[in-house]
Amino acid sequence: MIETLASREDYRESGLLRPKKRMVHSKGKILQLLGNGSIDLLEASRLFKNTGIQGMVLAGEALLDQATKTTNLEEAQTHYVDAINVLKTVEYLSANGPDNLAAYVARARIIESFIPARAYMGSEKRLPPNDGSIFRNIYQTLVEEMVRLRDAYRKVDYRPDKALLIGQLGELTVLSLLTRFEVQNINDQSYCALPSLFTEDRQLNLSLNSFGPWDISIYTHMGEKEPRLTYRLQVKNQCEASTREEGYTDLSWVDLRRDLALYSSESHVDTKIAEDMATEFYFNNANHQVTRRLNIRTEKLLDVIDA
Repeated sequence: MIETLASREDYRESGLLRPKKRMVHSKGKILQLLGNGSIDLLEASRLFKNTGIQGMVLAGEALLDQATKTTNLEEAQTHYVDAINVLKTVEYLSANGPDNLAAYVARARIIESFIPARAYMGSEKRLPPNDGSIFRNIYQTLVEEMVRLRDAYRKVDYRPDKALLIGQLGELTVLSLLTRFEVQNINDQSYCALPSLFTEDRQLNLSLNSFGPWDISIYTHMGEKEPRLTYRLQVKNQCEASTREEGYTDLSWVDLRRDLALYSSESHVDTKIAEDMATEFYFNNANHQVTRRLNIRTEKLLDVIDA
């Protein structure tokens, strides 16, 4: 035994008995492996956890995606819980962090807030009630995260950080307008807007996504056996007409400046929507002008989706 320990020590000192280092892939490499079928969503989630805060968000999203594709309800529940834990870890690790992390914290909180709605759809084969606690919590989270992103955007100076924040805010304002519309106008569980799933939001070479990437999924349930994914929305702060037409005719393109502006020269549409929604939410619809502006923008948005 002593000789064995001594020989091990010799090998350790010589470098021949060192623990193998775990290979850490970049996020791009993991997406490539997932896209070509070399790994599945669960393995992708495990690998993403080793790639920083953004990777942790991606890990949570991959777990949620897997949960929605799992037919076994107990197994799906496990994935939902794992996704929540990973996303809560992002929030914990980023608490009091720099403003350039706000986009990842906001994404984590938003995805986490919609998990009960996804779980309800998976187990009940219906859309969740728009007037229940699920959507009250979702709506509050959306407003809070719009304020977070708006404030962070005003503070950061690094251009890539600003681009990430404003892109996230653009998607969030559209999702928030749709959620507000649901909560205020839909009472029959026939309509529900959700953030797109991991494989839907990325251009991966998967049969899971044949439409191209999109940001927001709108489900309807009009008597069919299960809810149907009826509309796929791609949100841009400013997109060229050629981009709208290039290959993805089944997507609804929403250009915030062009489609949701109240007048032709209006700028900063996303931050104005965020401010109006926060004012309406926190002051309980006290400002009729704010509510009127939000209603007009919502009608414009619905017109774009139905076009």
